[in-house]
Amino acid sequence: MAPSHGRADRAHRRPPRTDRRSGPPGHDRLAHQPIHEVRMYYHVILMRFAPAVTAQQAEHALHALGQLRAQIPQMLSYSYGPNDPDNPHQRGFSHGFVMGFAGRAERDLYQQHPAHLDFIGTHLEPLLDEAVVFDFADLGGRA
Repeated sequence: MAPSHGRADRAHRRPPRTDRRSGPPGHDRLAHQPIHEVRMYYHVILMRFAPAVTAQQAEHALHALGQLRAQIPQMLSYSYGPNDPDNPHQRGFSHGFVMGFAGRAERDLYQQHPAHLDFIGTHLEPLLDEAVVFDFADLGGRA
């Protein structure tokens, strides 16, 4: 019997797709490893700015902090914003940010980076009344 060169045979020879819709269960299309092995380490800061600091000044400082991603490659993601005023449990913390890192070691490199130390010391800390830091490793993996 002669080998088939029909449509079904071509489809069979295609490399398997690796996106989440068609990849095998538990497969992450970006990391090419099981989802349960992919973790992020998050650096979360809640801030209460000094009374004299306007919302515009606070948001400008937080936007500028995110620009450090261009200098600090360990910072994989950055999100910031004001607290939702409907939240009755805010305890006076008006703004916050979340940074994502590949792991604790990358977060440590970020924290020791001269650009970070300079920015925090000169542009952020002088504006703050109080800040709460919460760092954690994602135990759930990517969904």
